[in-house]
Amino acid sequence: MKFKVLALAAASLLAIAPAPLGAARPVYGAWGYDATAMDAAVKPGDDFFAYVNGAWFKRTSIAPDRTFVGIDSVLNDQIDKDVRDVIEGAAKDPSQSGAIGQQIGDFYASWMDEAGIEARGLAPAKPYLDRIAAVTTRQGLTDLFGSTGYESPVGIYIASDPKVPSRYAVFATQSGLGMPGRDYYLLPGAKYDAFRSAYRNYIARMLTLAGDGDASAKADRIIALETAIAKAQWTPERSRDVKATYNPMTRAQLVKFAPQVQWGRQLEAQKLGSARTVIVGETTAIQGIGKLLAGQPLQTWKDYLTFHFLSDHAQFLPKAFDDARFDLYG
Repeated sequence: MKFKVLALAAASLLAIAPAPLGAARPVYGAWGYDATAMDAAVKPGDDFFAYVNGAWFKRTSIAPDRTFVGIDSVLNDQIDKDVRDVIEGAAKDPSQSGAIGQQIGDFYASWMDEAGIEARGLAPAKPYLDRIAAVTTRQGLTDLFGSTGYESPVGIYIASDPKVPSRYAVFATQSGLGMPGRDYYLLPGAKYDAFRSAYRNYIARMLTLAGDGDASAKADRIIALETAIAKAQWTPERSRDVKATYNPMTRAQLVKFAPQVQWGRQLEAQKLGSARTVIVGETTAIQGIGKLLAGQPLQTWKDYLTFHFLSDHAQFLPKAFDDARFDLYG
């Protein structure tokens, strides 16, 4: 907060030349030196921030719904309003904005239709949840891992090749956790115990909101699965080793390396069937995850996918889902 405030209030020391005659008046505040922001009782060498901003800091409070106060927050609000006006205007006048503009405006309007969202409940999510429920094989599970909107313990993406930046390449990396990283699952101590308890309760809450009568037991199994994924993953510092995470493999090599990932099926599901090489990141982690793909019960993986789908799309679901996600992550 102090950094943002300093960036604002340090301007109070700048002697700004008078604006040219006829220039528009500033919308926010007045230009020039503002002595009322300072605390002259503080020696600048002891605390320059307090010397420059001390009086302003003492008389200024942060609103309950804010994390900081300053011109940034005022401008952010105005920018949000301006963007909203542009988007809503696009839907009101398709003749000016075209079909794409109207789609953007209509999409925003549907997202803001809280009453409509509440009335529809989980109906918009049902086709996606039904796809999970219909899975009966590991192959079907792989198809979902490669489909847009579903979580996957092995992340596949496209980026520029670090060794040949002029071309794009397909990458595979460790993924699949609901908490920020492996340490949240594995480190001992009261702080991390609290994180794990809150996350476990969040999983149960989301499944309960979706009408699952076995939410508590499923939450235990899901967090146990994610803990196993975390144990297989590399540490953050090891994952930052650019040489260790650059492992190009052909399709044949991928099959030998981690057959349980079902690379061909995974790539086809992501419209990457023509890719002949994949740059694999955390090698042993992906091999460990592959063993989990084959060894963990199919139903546990389905419950995992159901929870993550609900969590990842909570902002588009009824308020109870959105509030539950905000309570944990917000």
